[in-house]
Amino acid sequence: MLKHVIFLGILFVSSYLYMTERTITHGPGVVAPSEPVQQQAFGIKDIKHNGFKVKPLAEFNIEARVLSKARYHDKLAEFAPLDLVVGWGPMSDEKNLNEILIKQSERYYDWQITHQPIPLHKMVQKSANIHLAPSTPEIEKKIWDIRKGHIVKLKGYLVEASTQDGWSLKSSLKRDDYGKDGSELMWVKEIEIK
Repeated sequence: MLKHVIFLGILFVSSYLYMTERTITHGPGVVAPSEPVQQQAFGIKDIKHNGFKVKPLAEFNIEARVLSKARYHDKLAEFAPLDLVVGWGPMSDEKNLNEILIKQSERYYDWQITHQPIPLHKMVQKSANIHLAPSTPEIEKKIWDIRKGHIVKLKGYLVEASTQDGWSLKSSLKRDDYGKDGSELMWVKEIEIK
């Protein structure tokens, strides 16, 4: 009897993980063609959130394909618990992505390439690592539903976050940077998952 219960438990957990973590496929073709839209944030007051002071730097809207996601448990996780690597244009085309393995670690991303489908500078310009800071509990619930392959629409601000003990992190405001200092820190006001 105990073996049956254990087997059913394993089956249930496996089924749940498959349903909630499996990759969404679209087939070849660009599925997120538009460039992100960024405008300087004028007259927007600083935000206080969970002991963080949040300074909006730019309004930011993006529709992109999720290439990878990672949950973190570091200091930043109190503010932004999930990172998404996203791509648009040629970096949303499954034909190109089949040649690229995205890896996330320590709040930035890297890739391994079996055959370079597009020039490296285009890969950098058409992808981003975004630290997601949900502005409401409802948005926080939604971010946990995101899976690799989803198309996400995010609206909000690129921000600088800081605490009274001197910790701070500032979002990148460029699309052509890469590595540890090249990530966007986004205060998410709206989210749509497709």
